[in-house]
Amino acid sequence: MVTDKEIVEVCFPILKDAQKDWGTMFLNAYQIWALLLDIDDPICKDLKRAHGDKVGAGAGRAFTPVVRIAHALSRSEKIEHHYVDGRFTKFTISGKDVVPGDPIYNIFRLR
Repeated sequence: MVTDKEIVEVCFPILKDAQKDWGTMFLNAYQIWALLLDIDDPICKDLKRAHGDKVGAGAGRAFTPVVRIAHALSRSEKIEHHYVDGRFTKFTISGKDVVPGDPIYNIFRLR
């Protein structure tokens, strides 16, 4: 099972890059998941094994890799999080359009 600490450690560089490029940039867990998939990070296989490989509305389960990432990051003292109303939002992950399973979701940045 992937720990919160492992998730935070693998997501930290992604959030750091977002700040470096844009200043105080927030990312959401869907974006972070897409970036982890793009770099083929080994944690993706573990998260898929534990929580399936589908995310967003229609994933067939409430607890997906994206939800697991969001939970871990929101509990970290190193990471600031807020909520956003994401109605009418969709993401493209691995070439597929994904609509969030819940229109209210977390956004994250380094403290």
